[in-house]
Amino acid sequence: MAYRLSAQGVIDKGLSIIEVELAFYDALEDDDFQWDRDHLLHNRSAYELVREQLNDAQAAELDQVDAYWRANPEAFNRAFGVEHHQHRRKAALEGFVTDENGDVPQIPRGHWWWRPIEVVAE
Repeated sequence: MAYRLSAQGVIDKGLSIIEVELAFYDALEDDDFQWDRDHLLHNRSAYELVREQLNDAQAAELDQVDAYWRANPEAFNRAFGVEHHQHRRKAALEGFVTDENGDVPQIPRGHWWWRPIEVVAE
């Protein structure tokens, strides 16, 4: 199924996704940037749904975000705790991405960032 970003519709292949939509992805410990994390999970899902439309550098940025979040599970869980418990699976991506019919997709089960990361004791 083909998806389209709702905000701009067309992906600018010359832009950094991190600089434009996923800034502060690595500010998990900084409470002063709490408001900047409000839509990170939404944007992460939207860009995953259009991954095949990204250039290699942009796709690598998504992998960079994922690697950072997975490497910092406790901080990730604390930073996104509200989103993990309050999102509506069927409507959370409204305003972020649509399918080929103009409908908002529900959050795919494979989008692990919508759930806390299990912290394994060493």
